[in-house]
This record gives sequence, C-alpha cells and structure tokens, in this order.
Amino acid sequence: MAVELGELLWPRLTTPPPNAQAQAAGAAVRAGLAAPTWHASQYAVVLAEAQRIVDAEAERRQSADNKAAIYLAAIAAALPLLASTETVFWDQAVGQAPPWLTAVPMLATVAYLGAAGLWAVRVLRVSSFSRVDVEDIVNLQGAGAAKKLALEHLKAAYASRDSTNAKISSLKMTHEFVLRAAVAFALILGVEAGWSGLSSIPRKAPETLVATAAPAPLCRPVQPASVTGSHAPPPSVGSSDPETKIEPETSGTAVSTPTVHDGQPCD
Repeated sequence: MAVELGELLWPRLTTPPPNAQAQAAGAAVRAGLAAPTWHASQYAVVLAEAQRIVDAEAERRQSADNKAAIYLAAIAAALPLLASTETVFWDQAVGQAPPWLTAVPMLATVAYLGAAGLWAVRVLRVSSFSRVDVEDIVNLQGAGAAKKLALEHLKAAYASRDSTNAKISSLKMTHEFVLRAAVAFALILGVEAGWSGLSSIPRKAPETLVATAAPAPLCRPVQPASVTGSHAPPPSVGSSDPETKIEPETSGTAVSTPTVHDGQPCD
C-alpha cells in the first residue's frame, strides 16, 4: 500500500531485471539474423516487411520527439503563469485562502513541472539510431541483393529498438508528471474557490446584552429672575390731615435663581 501511494505521488521508471528467457530470445533473434534460412521465393515478402518495420520505428522516434517538444514548450509557458498565480493568491489580491493552505500543492506543481521538463529533455537528447544508408545499398550489388537488403533493414531496426523504447519510456514519464502537475494546480484552484465560497456565507453575529444606566432627568433652561418685595403700610384710618403724606417704606430683597443649561441634570 505504501509503495502504491509513493508511486501515485511520485512515479518512477523501473527497468525489469534481465531473465534467462529474455536473454535466450535475444540470442535466437541475433542468430537468425546472422544465418537466415529463408527460401528464395520469400525474399520479396521479407524485404517489404523489413521496410515496414523500419518505417514504424522511425515514426515512433519522430512522434516521441514531437510530443516531447510540445510538452517542453507547454511547461515553459506554464511556469510564468504559475509564478503570477502564486503572486496573486499569496498577496491576497484575489485569493482568500491562507498561504499555508495552498503552499503544498503549489510546491508540488512546481516539482512535477520540473520533473516533466527533465524527462522531456531526455526524450530529445541525441541518441544512437541505425538505418540503411547509401553505402549499404551500394555494397549489396549482385545476386541475392533483396535478401541482403532485407537483412540490413532488420538489423538496423533491431539495433535501434532499445533507444526508441527508451524515448517512449521517457515520454510516458513526462506525461505522468504533467498529469500530476495539472491535478495539483486544479487542487489550488479548488481550495481557493472553496475558501471563497465558505467566506461568502453570511453568519449571524451573536447578540450581546449590555447593561446601561438610566439617563438622568434633564431640566429646561430657566432664566434668572429677581423678586422684589415692597410693603407699604396702609394709611391711618381716621386721619383728617390731607396734607399729611405717608411715605411708603420700601424694603426689598433680590432673589436670583441659578441658570441651568439644557441637557444638564437637575441639582
């Protein structure tokens, strides 16, 4: 289980160990190419099949090189996009998720893209390749040229098979790492979208009761006023002197009321 999880997270290219059966099969193929036992009537069919095999091997190599070049160009274009996405999300310009939550898939995406680029470079690396060239055909003049040409084609295809298989294996590893990089990047977008959705859900704030003192009664402003009291004795009853004038005795006391401003509590 642990091995399968490790392969799922980081795939590795494993070469099967050589066994006796495979070695015996290879020895039999080399012996048949060294001393063929075809009948003369079969030379034309063998030559046509040998040419078809050579063309198929050349097409496999060309297809692997083309796909690796496409992968490499896509990786080179994805790295700046990933850097800009990292800047936008981690600077909180667009993303709302905390940086620590997207750091792991971001690092995984970078690692997967780097590994995919290395495997793509291995596909495009120069390797040995065998083919039948002009010199070989010139040296095949004479009787049995078809048989010799078929043998040369088969030898070239057999010699180039290992290098072609290595290219195809490297291309498959590139595909595996690109697929994992896409999944990791999709995980980043999913985390950001999910976090934004959760953050946009309205939450009811808990009600908090705060005890407040009752406001003091307020008084309206009162204008100061002074009260003067005067007391005049009544005239004497029965006084017959009209010339007699009674001067009123005036005495007063001024009472002032303090001004209370509006909005202030009463004293």
